[in-house]
Amino acid sequence: MQNIDSLYLLQPIVTIAFSSGLIIYWYLRRRFTIAVLLCSLTAYAGAIACKVVLQALTFNTLLAGFRGNLSILGVYFGIQTVFFEVGGAYLVALWGVSKGKLNFKDSEAYGLGLAFWEPRFVQSSCNLLDSRFGWRDFTRIVFELDQQ
Repeated sequence: MQNIDSLYLLQPIVTIAFSSGLIIYWYLRRRFTIAVLLCSLTAYAGAIACKVVLQALTFNTLLAGFRGNLSILGVYFGIQTVFFEVGGAYLVALWGVSKGKLNFKDSEAYGLGLAFWEPRFVQSSCNLLDSRFGWRDFTRIVFELDQQ
């Protein structure tokens, strides 16, 4: 474990503390409800789950079909992000409004809630992958696939 930089460990802590501070501020000074937090979690977690399932079903086929072209895969992942994360956030917000859980005054808090969850999922996943496999190994595998 001698290769871990202390700044590497500090960055997720600072990000999570900052985003948690914004949530607390919004709760105390503005309007931030549990319904907003849960709807934003549903939207973000649902989007990530849909992307994981779709990628599990299609990634190897696309990688082989496009001969490992990372540019095309990047566009493919970007399109997934648009449909699942942005579209999913819209659909969950629409559902929340129709059920009376959210209203117009919750719009800023809902966006903040979506931004609140991303560091938890992304950083936790990245830190888990890094501690388990190491990013160097992961990037080496991706670049080897690109060279084939």
